[in-house]
Amino acid sequence: MKKLVDESARNWHKKLYEALWVDRTTPKRAIGMAPFEFVYGVGAKLSLPLELSATELQTVVEDSFFQNALEKRIIYLTKLEAEKELLVDRSSKHQSQVKRIFDMQARPRGFLVGDEVLLWDKRRESKDAHDKFDSL
Repeated sequence: MKKLVDESARNWHKKLYEALWVDRTTPKRAIGMAPFEFVYGVGAKLSLPLELSATELQTVVEDSFFQNALEKRIIYLTKLEAEKELLVDRSSKHQSQVKRIFDMQARPRGFLVGDEVLLWDKRRESKDAHDKFDSL
């Protein structure tokens, strides 16, 4: 988005929808798919395909076999549950990778007498005991 703003500094607001579309249709490493695909269940397509891919043809064939809406819904929910499990697994793997990288770069620190440290107030630890800008 920074590149887009730099290229058209005066008209960046006209390009915002395009930038958001690109961001929403770009696969993200943490979830293994684009946010658009995650929300709607299918990838975004800009133009109509002239040929059907194998998965699209399979969907057309499945639609002709399963006329009952309840059966279609059960099959959809089953596929959705499997995709959810896959995404949870991908997300946990990604989080463990990020943690491993952070742990490799983090270095242990020791404190000496006279060092300034953050003091946490246990009395105000509960959620509503202090506001955002109150001192602890």
